[in-house]
Amino acid sequence: MNKHLLSLLEIYYIRLRLISAVFLLLATIGLNIGVPLILREVINVISLQPSVLIFAEVLLFLYGFAWTLSKVTDQLRLVAMNRVVERGIRQLCLDVFNHLIHLSLRFHHDRKMGALLNAIDRAQFAFPGFVWGLFFLILSDPHV
Repeated sequence: MNKHLLSLLEIYYIRLRLISAVFLLLATIGLNIGVPLILREVINVISLQPSVLIFAEVLLFLYGFAWTLSKVTDQLRLVAMNRVVERGIRQLCLDVFNHLIHLSLRFHHDRKMGALLNAIDRAQFAFPGFVWGLFFLILSDPHV
């Protein structure tokens, strides 16, 4: 296949993963908000009308199902975003490495390369936290 076509397909694949991660994040937020509300209703039904236990059992089952579904959607969101984050880490490291290669010999001679490698390593490990923080910031701020 054409190299340009493969590049476009990969970009759309990454976008699709990002959109699915946003959808799963919103579903997880909705479920995490709904789970305590369902539990509240279970407690209200049991405490106010002990004779209607079948309704309480249905609500309790719904509570367990919603809690499980919230955990599953959270894990699916992590799976969907994993490739996006890993691709970002790889691209960041390649860009930094290419930048370091194209610096002058004097720069490499005057600097301690161990300190530079340590900074690159820290940036590589901090990138996923940065991406997730930015991801939540964009979703939580309505003015962005």
